[in-house]
Amino acid sequence: MQTVASRPESEQTSAFPPPLRPTSVIAGGLVILLVVGVFVLRAMRSDVLPNMTLAGMDVGGMTHDELVATVDELADARTTELISVEVDGRRRSASNGTVGYTIDRAATVDAVWDRGRQLNPVLAIGDHARATFGSIVMEPDDDVDDAAVRDWARTVADALTVPPREGTITFAGADVRRRDPEPGSRPAQASLEDGARDAFTSRGNDTLDVTAEPVRPRTTTADVDALVATARRLVSAPVRLERGEEVLTLEPETIAELYRVRRQDDGEGLRLTLAVRPTRLRKVIDADVRARFGTDPRDATVVLTSGGPKVRSGRRGFTVNMGEVRKQIDELARGDGRAERSAEIAGDTVKPDRTTKEARKLRVTQKVSSFTTEHACCQGRVTNIHRFADIMDGVLIEPGETFSLNGHVGPRTAAKGFVAGGAIQQGEYVDEVGGGVSQFATTFFNAAFFGGYEILDHKPHSYYISRYPVGRESTINYPTVDVEIRNNSPYGLLVDTSYTGTSITVTLWGRTWADVESATGSPHNYTTPTTQIKENPDLAEGTERVLQSGSQGFDVVVTRRIRYREGGSENEEYFTRYLPEPRIVERGTRKAGKG
Repeated sequence: MQTVASRPESEQTSAFPPPLRPTSVIAGGLVILLVVGVFVLRAMRSDVLPNMTLAGMDVGGMTHDELVATVDELADARTTELISVEVDGRRRSASNGTVGYTIDRAATVDAVWDRGRQLNPVLAIGDHARATFGSIVMEPDDDVDDAAVRDWARTVADALTVPPREGTITFAGADVRRRDPEPGSRPAQASLEDGARDAFTSRGNDTLDVTAEPVRPRTTTADVDALVATARRLVSAPVRLERGEEVLTLEPETIAELYRVRRQDDGEGLRLTLAVRPTRLRKVIDADVRARFGTDPRDATVVLTSGGPKVRSGRRGFTVNMGEVRKQIDELARGDGRAERSAEIAGDTVKPDRTTKEARKLRVTQKVSSFTTEHACCQGRVTNIHRFADIMDGVLIEPGETFSLNGHVGPRTAAKGFVAGGAIQQGEYVDEVGGGVSQFATTFFNAAFFGGYEILDHKPHSYYISRYPVGRESTINYPTVDVEIRNNSPYGLLVDTSYTGTSITVTLWGRTWADVESATGSPHNYTTPTTQIKENPDLAEGTERVLQSGSQGFDVVVTRRIRYREGGSENEEYFTRYLPEPRIVERGTRKAGKG
């Protein structure tokens, strides 16, 4: 029996793909439906997903405009809420925004609005599912400026630091009272920063509960111990300052008032010392006390004696030196024994302006010139002449020095002893305080004239007065009219004055250095006086009374010839124009039968 071999089947591939499986078709369809559903949901919703909260506020179902307004309201509230810190009744407050907290409003709106509208369909469907069957909780897109928070925390910590109480002492009279050091406190900066960050996201204003760090004092009880010991020594006994017969005793209570505690930073801590207060010391040792201990310097000068000019020695003065006295009191008060708590008061010697040696160099040994003028007695003007002479007596003018009568005597007042006397005002003789001293001015002028001294300023009277040398006289009036000379000799010039009831004399002492001659020219260019009428209702009409008889005016020239002992000479001319003295007549205006 013959076996026929079987032929294998052909493995040819079909020209058509196999049909899709049902599961694949279903999955693809679901994806398509999901994508379409997302776009349909996005297209259908015009508000925020339901059941959504932002920072605890329900924003579900809000329109975009409503959401923007809500975010703005949230941002305004969050950034304006206050953070406060209070320590021992002191409080500091600032808004969240000031401290460093901000909310990005646009980013927050976008984050809420985009939930359920994501391009990723899985995320979007998930949000819709959560919004339908649960809730979505969101927080704003905010930011914290760490540098601003640190700055705020440091500022608050500085402001609310309770400084430590340093050790010191006080005086109660002469008793010493101590105060030991105590630590202070400072809000911990880290606690402030953490508290601020927590407060940013909490609702409403917040008062932080912060921890405090101790601030150690820079003094110790040992410092106070040393200060107490020093203070007790300072007030242990009086301090005496002496000079001559003057004594100033500072009792312990007074010493205590002088001192204050001084704190000095030595780099490691505060060094406590006790120092005398200059202002307080000046109240204790005031101007009156200093005057008791002080003496004025006395210039050496030249005085006249029966034997002629003599040099009177100068004297050094003394003034209290408050800076040195301050050191002196401190040194004495720190001494241990009573015997060491007394000393001569510290001060400075004051040299006189003119020493005895300098006065001798002036070589005032001779009478150089003298001049006398006469006057009627027993008038007020005589009192003024004598008072002026008293003030001028003993004046010493150094070589090259300029001297002014007004500058030395000053205003003529009743307080200086001057009285009413005759003077000329606007062509008429009147009484005024200090009137009549032109008599002294004329006498002094002539003494200087014949002494050969330089005459810098003088003014003759407006009218010629017969008791004075014609063309060689001078008036004076404070402060406008003066007599001023310069001692242009190489020697000193001493002014000596003397008077009687009817005369005044000025004598100049020094050393004869020039010979002087005077020549007076003839008066010329005469002018006639005018007549002035004054009506007087107390005089009967037609009646006249002469008040001032008047006199002629004229010009005159006086020549001074000076021959200097050391050689050389010069001539000086003094021109004077005297005005005519007006004739003044009172004329009565009273009608008959009246008065």
